[in-house]
Amino acid sequence: MRSNQSQLRLTATLSIVVMALIAAATPAVGQQETVLYNFTTAGPQAGVVFDALGNLYGTDASQGVYELTPQTGGIWTESTVYNNFGSNVDTEGDLIFDSAGNLYGVTISGGGSNLGFVFELKPSSGGSWTEETLYAFPPTGVHGNSPYPGVIFDKSGNLYGTTFYGGAHGGSTYGPGGTVFELIPQPGGGWTEKLLHSFGNGTDGYFPYGGLILDSAGNLYGTATQGGMFSKGAIFELIRQSNGQWKEKILYNFGSHPDDGQSPYTRLVFDSVGNLYGTTTAGGLDANGTVFELFPKAGGRWTETVLLNFVGSNGSSPESALVFDSAGNLYGTTFSGGLYGGGFLYELIPGGNGNWLQNAVHNFGNGSDGSGVEGNLRFDASGNLFGTTLGGGTLGEGTVWEIKF
Repeated sequence: MRSNQSQLRLTATLSIVVMALIAAATPAVGQQETVLYNFTTAGPQAGVVFDALGNLYGTDASQGVYELTPQTGGIWTESTVYNNFGSNVDTEGDLIFDSAGNLYGVTISGGGSNLGFVFELKPSSGGSWTEETLYAFPPTGVHGNSPYPGVIFDKSGNLYGTTFYGGAHGGSTYGPGGTVFELIPQPGGGWTEKLLHSFGNGTDGYFPYGGLILDSAGNLYGTATQGGMFSKGAIFELIRQSNGQWKEKILYNFGSHPDDGQSPYTRLVFDSVGNLYGTTTAGGLDANGTVFELFPKAGGRWTETVLLNFVGSNGSSPESALVFDSAGNLYGTTFSGGLYGGGFLYELIPGGNGNWLQNAVHNFGNGSDGSGVEGNLRFDASGNLFGTTLGGGTLGEGTVWEIKF
């Protein structure tokens, strides 16, 4: 899916705070990276998720769904959870658990029409897992195809997700479009799909690659990698209406000035007061991407502020979502750049007057270390950080890694 990236744009009141304070390109004392697993084929594009016992789960394109189990002495063992989705099925999205310990995810291909499907994996006695296809995208394309990067639950147990292609305005099967969909569990079993929005109409964004988040009122937020008023991408909100329909509102259009970020590629994140944070893979002062914040204003407007411009030495092309630690600091990674060119793990610490200090945590790509960080990050209960790389490692096929704080 990396080949689908491109340049983007957007509109709104823009205020830029360019941050030039970059810490030394070595990890701080006490922050040590450990490679937990080296993939043998087709490294992961998605991150990992914990179960209730502290085991890690993730997907990769060739092995399906895998599990990493911690052992004494800091060793982790890998096992295949499920790899019987069928031939030519691409599993490279995020996984989530429900409260009963079942796993949910998506495939960007496969299913009856080979346009992708949403699945559930249920654990069985003896350690095996049973797969159920909840919804396979039909050949008409109106409901979208190639779901990515995954699904999320609301408080009522409904699932929400995006497709990268298709929809009412997508034109051809793989034309500029995409959709937002909902899956509703039925009392007698099974799930019903509801199309909430089709992208690509007029100055709407398209290719919603980053996935969705929910606010406390049940409204959906996400990014469109391309399109928008300036053809550089957009941030959207889908607002639930009283009649059960959903109305899209564009919160920001990227590309309103030459140094704005372009191509928002990742999931957004809220802070405790309702501001939105995210990244762009391109644009900015050095065309290597940005970290941005969106502030809600009176009257429903949002104002964008650039918190960080990537210049190569401090990373380039951020492709994993930001995550907050318990102290309110932001962590993120870049796919490339840094000291060895294999990507960069950074921390953003809020300072005075709206400035943020960037602290170097780890440079990827040194020796047999992983490189190309694309999957989302995850903290464990002890505050240690886990993630994946698409390449590098002892076999060059990617890794799962941990940073201890």
